[in-house]
Amino acid sequence: MRFPVDDSYARPVGKLAGEEKLSVGGGKRLCVPSEKYVEKPGVITIKKETDPSEADVGFTFTMDGTSFTLGGGDGATFPGLSPGNYTVTEMVPSGWNLANISCTGSASTNGNSATIDLNSGEHVTCTFKNERVPLDHFKCYDAGMTLPYEVDIDLRDQFGEFKARVKEKERFCNPVSKNGEGILNEDNHLAFYRLVSGYEEFPARVDVNNQFGEQTLNLTRLQSLAVPTRKLVPGDHPEPEGLDHFTCYRVEGEAPNELVDLADQFHEELKVRVGEPTLLCNPTSKLHGNTAARPQHPEAHLVCYRLGETFPVTMENQFEKDQLLIGGGKRLCVPSEKKIYVPSEKEE
Repeated sequence: MRFPVDDSYARPVGKLAGEEKLSVGGGKRLCVPSEKYVEKPGVITIKKETDPSEADVGFTFTMDGTSFTLGGGDGATFPGLSPGNYTVTEMVPSGWNLANISCTGSASTNGNSATIDLNSGEHVTCTFKNERVPLDHFKCYDAGMTLPYEVDIDLRDQFGEFKARVKEKERFCNPVSKNGEGILNEDNHLAFYRLVSGYEEFPARVDVNNQFGEQTLNLTRLQSLAVPTRKLVPGDHPEPEGLDHFTCYRVEGEAPNELVDLADQFHEELKVRVGEPTLLCNPTSKLHGNTAARPQHPEAHLVCYRLGETFPVTMENQFEKDQLLIGGGKRLCVPSEKKIYVPSEKEE
């Protein structure tokens, strides 16, 4: 490259008489050795690891508007990228947790996203590792007429802390294989007990995501306590392991209206319709006397849906006029991801 040289020494010089005077200097240049900068394209590779490694599920990602899906052990490479920032986000499926994100090169992580600062000619690799939530689907049956338990307990879940009285048993639940997906722990069972409490400090709405998709649920009241339970007959099962207590709230929402095949320790049912959601269950801390139980998997929630056909009935007698939904006595409780509902600007 050439740069002007300071020619302050330039001076006028006389020539022969009658000839023009000239100014000498200022015509020289200094040439400096320089390296020409050429911007080189970079490469980003996204890898997926799962625990267990043989997981048969697809994990969806977005990278600045580009969507792609990876299975356990898969990877996707994006060459020819201009230097700059790129954000990669994983849509974590229900039944899974994102354990960690690790990247080579310059990158930062926030929640389920990694932002990569890609330099010229750089190859950055980010690995997203997911762990399966150790929570089964459950098929729940009416417990019939049972006597109230009448025990006072202290409960604390992600909504708050409160006192409640445990009443009669409502349902008994077996782990169930849905659509041939298998059962994680055949010894884990749940019993649902009705709760009586004045607690009302729960949110009006929550968003949930599970194998039936994303939806908003409206919470109406505290309903039940789900308790890990040993089933003695039939089967003589050992004590349940790794199964939390749950506080369950009555909810309203849209029915998935999907048909599923269900197989539990009692029997197999094919093409069962999944109806309206009825309960949202939070993992909870429970204090009963001197015995305390704390959640082992605080991100693993359950949403319970009606099973089977239901029939709307409007009735009237000397006591009341009411609308009923007859049938659908069984429930399917599905591992779910939950977050507090955030209203849109229009709703506010």
